Amino acid sequence: MLPSFQNKEIHSERKVIFMKGYSVESGYMGYVKDKYMLFACEEDYFDYISSSSIR
Repeated sequence: MLPSFQNKEIHSERKVIFMKGYSVESGYMGYVKDKYMLFACEEDYFDYISSSSIR
């Protein structure tokens, strides 16, 4: 099974968060600071990106 790639932009009043990643058997591979990191799920990736100063 091929992974499906996702690009998302989430707009809020103050900032735009760009999310890039794909689902894998072990969780969710999210793009952070020029490399992919494994997260338990897409929601964990979103939480990490939105609370982090890494853009």
